[in-house]
Amino acid sequence: MTRLPFVAFLFFALLVAPLPSLARSQAAPDDAEQALKTLAEDLLAAARAGDAALIDNLRLPDHQAWFERAFGRDEGAAQAAKYSRFLEQFEASLGQRFAALATQTGLEVSVERIEVSPDSETVEELPPARLPLALFAVTLRKPGTDFAPRLAWFVRSAGGWRFAGRMRASAAPPMRIHVASAVQELKLTNRVAPAYPAQQPGESVEGKVVLEAVIAADGRIKELRVLSGHPTLVAATVAAVQQWRYQPTLLDGEPAEVITTISILFRLAQ
Repeated sequence: MTRLPFVAFLFFALLVAPLPSLARSQAAPDDAEQALKTLAEDLLAAARAGDAALIDNLRLPDHQAWFERAFGRDEGAAQAAKYSRFLEQFEASLGQRFAALATQTGLEVSVERIEVSPDSETVEELPPARLPLALFAVTLRKPGTDFAPRLAWFVRSAGGWRFAGRMRASAAPPMRIHVASAVQELKLTNRVAPAYPAQQPGESVEGKVVLEAVIAADGRIKELRVLSGHPTLVAATVAAVQQWRYQPTLLDGEPAEVITTISILFRLAQ
């Protein structure tokens, strides 16, 4: 009988005790940059060894609640939906990036830290924050070259480092990324062959036309620019390529526009 009031009090205390705030769970120690740099180096070493366990640990737990606390109900829900799509390919997407980076030698790892708050200016098209957040980006640079891929954003949550993705505001325009022509060609779903233009008697124009294309987030051709090719062949090439369609490209769960090159070879029948 004497224990019941104490048990009831303890149960009530557990119910009303405040949960750790997002700001406190996100609090980054003074040596956070060095800690994340070490983690990035460990991720590269694990990728070289074929170990994906560290990648899986970077998932943001209870991401729906995290994004809504960080950015509010509406924007948070939009960010959580994008992150949910990213989670479907999280290990493959992030793992492939580190696996590709692991093939490089002599990479230098650097960490950038930014602080955002409700009063701060917009940074890299991030959504307005509801409370102070510490965000981190990792750059892996190869000295003496232009190779310097950047992974953003990492956060501290649930006692560890998590990869939260790019977290661009839902109203921001789509990202643009460069994709090799051979890779992008695999996503082609509708290809229209250009008609060989009529030529005057005695003409024998053939060769290659090279275009730079911007592919919209929905997979349609958005822009075309002629890089090279005979003027007689260019118009037919552009008319055909404008009808091409591709599978949409996602980057960290967000639709992205693609910049790539398209080459068409015209050869006269023998």
